[in-house]
Amino acid sequence: MSKPTTLDNIFERYKKEAGDSRISKLQFIKDLNDLLFELPITKPAEQESKIYYIDEFYEYAIPSDMRESIALYSDQVKIIRYVSNLRFRLESPVAAYTDRVDAGQRFLNIRHPSTNSDVTSVTECDSLTADGAWVLSGGASGASIDTNTKKSGSGSLKFTINGTGGVLTFTRTNAIDASAFTEKMRERLFAWLPVAPLSMEIRAGNDSSNYFSHTITTQANGKIFTTEDKNELEFAEESAVETGTVDKKNIYWFQFRFTFGAIVSNANFRFDKISLAKPEILDFEYYTNNVAITESGALQDKITENDSTTDEPIIKEYSDYINTIIDGLCASHLKNKAPARAERYRKDYISKRDGNKNIIGGIEFLLKRYPSRRASYQRKTSLPALNRQIARGSKFV
Repeated sequence: MSKPTTLDNIFERYKKEAGDSRISKLQFIKDLNDLLFELPITKPAEQESKIYYIDEFYEYAIPSDMRESIALYSDQVKIIRYVSNLRFRLESPVAAYTDRVDAGQRFLNIRHPSTNSDVTSVTECDSLTADGAWVLSGGASGASIDTNTKKSGSGSLKFTINGTGGVLTFTRTNAIDASAFTEKMRERLFAWLPVAPLSMEIRAGNDSSNYFSHTITTQANGKIFTTEDKNELEFAEESAVETGTVDKKNIYWFQFRFTFGAIVSNANFRFDKISLAKPEILDFEYYTNNVAITESGALQDKITENDSTTDEPIIKEYSDYINTIIDGLCASHLKNKAPARAERYRKDYISKRDGNKNIIGGIEFLLKRYPSRRASYQRKTSLPALNRQIARGSKFV
């Protein structure tokens, strides 16, 4: 026996409620897609992913199917957000992040006051010799320390690239023991790129025969490389290829390889604050912009618009949503044909009440039953500085 909330049965119920058997299935699917995308709360479409957080590096990519954030969780604190194309300061808890948009590309900007991430400095780029030695080749040359343009410390590594590529190799004086960093090991750095490369290959390991290599084509937050400001770049071990056999107890050797689409001649490339880390893995809950699932189990952003589709709406097992969806579809369908009936359906879609005026359905009911857990906020022009005196292990609600 089929469930009453399959696509076909929703269709049959909709035609019955609307009192119009002439509604085609194709038109129903189109109207349902529109309504599902506009629905202000999407509890059944909750998804979860991971954010690999490194202390003092704040920009992170979001899942490609994210519609809206719910919350970010760690072992130490619960981190709550408010989504906006502006920046916000959250008053409670102290930990905060925002969902930002730059040039149409959304990303997370995270602050975490009590992180479990284990970060080791590769080099602060304050000296050409203090932490190890730099060798430039393959079109890269002219290494120097720039004390004016920097992210942290007293300077940054400035260098020139002439040609269609460049290679910078850094060998540390002392090895980093990364044996406890697991397969999620991360390397992060800041880079000024006056000419955007086609790609950068970041290598980390023991020497030129034993290393991990990860090729990147965007910043860590998923944005394209910028030529106007610093870039936050990331090497991720689980996305890397291993050459030879890497001994993670003795990570000495780091290399950065540029590939350009045309000949470059520019003396204003810079690196700063190169770090290697075991990230803190944060659970990221979000609402997906997908509204349907195929017969094979794949999520998609719309129900396939044909009469024989086997797709199902994600909401199909939630009767509260089905009732609200039917009211919304009927209100839209009848607004010109039967305005009085349409208005009754519209009221039920917004807030359905019983004889005692108790809320029993509609959007208002869904928002109370399935709260989106939005954070309270105060509009600010920048994210807050965190109170680093917060004791590790503090709990916030």
